[in-house]
Amino acid sequence: MIRQTLAIFHDAYRELNSKRMFWIVLVLSGLVVLAFASVGTKDGKFTFLWWETPISVQVSASDLYKILFSEFGIKWWLSFIATILALISTASIFPDFITGGSIDLYLSKPIGRLRLFLTKYATGLLFVALQVLVFAVASFLLIGIRGGEWEPGIFLAVPLVVCFFSYLFGLSVLFGVLTRSTLAAVLLTVLAWGMIFCLDFGERSLLMFVNAAEREHSSLERRIKDYDTRLAAMEKRTPEQQEKSKNVTDNWRQQRVELVEQRDSKALRNLKVAQKIVYNVKTFLPKTRETTAVMNRRLIRLPDSESSDPDEDDESVAGRPRRRSILTPGDAIKTEQTMRSRPLSWIIGTSLAFEAVVLAIAAWVFIRRDY
Repeated sequence: MIRQTLAIFHDAYRELNSKRMFWIVLVLSGLVVLAFASVGTKDGKFTFLWWETPISVQVSASDLYKILFSEFGIKWWLSFIATILALISTASIFPDFITGGSIDLYLSKPIGRLRLFLTKYATGLLFVALQVLVFAVASFLLIGIRGGEWEPGIFLAVPLVVCFFSYLFGLSVLFGVLTRSTLAAVLLTVLAWGMIFCLDFGERSLLMFVNAAEREHSSLERRIKDYDTRLAAMEKRTPEQQEKSKNVTDNWRQQRVELVEQRDSKALRNLKVAQKIVYNVKTFLPKTRETTAVMNRRLIRLPDSESSDPDEDDESVAGRPRRRSILTPGDAIKTEQTMRSRPLSWIIGTSLAFEAVVLAIAAWVFIRRDY
């Protein structure tokens, strides 16, 4: 049984390897690592090859390479460009296998259809695992030699990227089995990936606006208390002094009423409800971006969220409110901290549960279909 499985595995991988895409992606990965190696730091300045630039760098060489590996190598190369190339390469595994007549040869042997299905599926994952492993080894050596820090956490990228790819590959297998078309499998998988990305972007944006609205709500509370303090101090003055300052006092009361109306509006509650609904929908879908973003928890440390300056929200002398931006860097940092605090059981566990359901449907179709 093991020998038969290995033979199927070897044949499937040899078929993938014959398409040359494995070597093309491998060469491109090497070029990406060389691009990383061409930059560096020297005496607090950014360097390119042997040229020193006037650009100041506030991080060490090792941190610079970690940021490049995580933000460009993982986020853009492995999780986007290389993933598309891998989907194109692996999407034909099941359509070609079903329609090319080779399945008759396998079914004539005492091999279970489920084992045949899972072996073919594992071949596609191996294609990506080897690519990521080579890229991680090269990056590990680069950070160690050029950055002076040996970071074993780099190899966390291998299971994370393979896990991320498996979500999409599971969809590709399902579409391939249903349509028997490589082109349809690729297009439908990319479409589903785009929908997942839009949902994630929407939830992240809503969360950022919730943080901004909560910051604004806190600012309104401070300003209301400030007006309460001013009005209480005014009431302690003599009637003559209060009469002279009547216009100022009335303006303060009016401003306070407007601030209370803003504070008691339903905008914040509506934003929270919308963000919660999108979050709950995401729970049942694969978290592609958040899976690869787990790498940032290991390599990149976030700065502390910027607290708003209490005086920033005070009114000017003329009584007109100062212009304030809707979103601040602190809101973005707080949003990222919230995303990082989400448990791995939710990010990866629920995503794998979705993948298991998709694969179960694809396997059922594959097993029950007449060939």
